[in-house]
Amino acid sequence: MNKVIFAWHVHHNVLIELLTEPIENRIKYIKKFKPKNEIKLRLKLLKVVKGELPKEFVEAWQKYYETWQEYVEVWQKYDKAKQKYDEIWQEYDEARHKHNEAWHEYIKVCKKYESQILTLHEKECPNCSWNGKTIFSKEVK
Repeated sequence: MNKVIFAWHVHHNVLIELLTEPIENRIKYIKKFKPKNEIKLRLKLLKVVKGELPKEFVEAWQKYYETWQEYVEVWQKYDKAKQKYDEIWQEYDEARHKHNEAWHEYIKVCKKYESQILTLHEKECPNCSWNGKTIFSKEVK
C-alpha cells in the first residue's frame, strides 16, 4: 500500500487502524449491513486521522498488515490443499470399501471351494506340512 491512511473507529472494537480500501467502501458497508440503531454513531465516529502519528506506530502497523496479507495467502493455499486432501480422502474411502467388499467375497468363495482346493493341494504337494495356518507345523516327511 503506497499511501498510508489511518482512520478512527473503522470497526466498533478497534480505536485506530490502517485503511485497506477507500473509506467510502466502509461507509457503504455500514449503511447496508449494520443494525439500524448503530449506523448513526458508527458514521459519526468513522473518520480519517488528520494528525501525524508516531513513525514507529505507523511502521509497526504496516508490518502487522504485511504479515496479515502473507497469512491470508498461506491460508488460501492451505484451504486449497485441504480441499484436495478431502477429495483424495473420499477416493481413498471409496477404494477401501470396494477392497473390503472384494475381500469378503473372496473369503466366501474360498470357503465354497475349500475341499476342492485342499484335495488339489494334497495331490500336488504330497507330504506337505501345511496345517491350514502354516507350513511350519511339523517336519516335512
